[in-house]
Amino acid sequence: MPQSPTQDNFISIDMTTQVVDGSGRITLKQPQRELLGDKVILTYGDSTSMRMFTPEAFAENAAEILALLDDNRLDPDADQIQRQMIDCKVTCKIDSQGRLRIPAGFLTRSGLADAKQPEVQVLYRSQMGYWEIWPTKDVNKPLDPNDLFYQARRLLSNRARTQQAALSHDAAEDTS
Repeated sequence: MPQSPTQDNFISIDMTTQVVDGSGRITLKQPQRELLGDKVILTYGDSTSMRMFTPEAFAENAAEILALLDDNRLDPDADQIQRQMIDCKVTCKIDSQGRLRIPAGFLTRSGLADAKQPEVQVLYRSQMGYWEIWPTKDVNKPLDPNDLFYQARRLLSNRARTQQAALSHDAAEDTS
């Protein structure tokens, strides 16, 4: 049964290097498969990366994002955040040999589609509840402020700070 990490349940899994085979698949290591189960949600990530969630972790992440958007369907920033961080996703099965097929569109976005035996780094962001898959050549590059996912993440972060400041202000008024 896949585990969903919390701050009290820190899990350390080593970063691994995987070769993307000719069919666009990577073979996950046993500890990775134990945490992920047999189905994952693959989403865009920063720059050329992808994020990989268990279905449960994705649902929690999407709910947190939507809560910050205040159900304002006319807000173009909310639209961009939702499109980049929730809607650009695909459900993938992990086969009995532990292989995950990365969809062609994700390979193209990551610059891996035309590479000869490209390598990726698979790293577990346990405090965040997801995995990242990075092309090896890009894993240590600075994030691109012009990247649409990065911009959406920045907008969401600003909303979270604004809401936290408002909550803190309300709490201070309640105690005075």
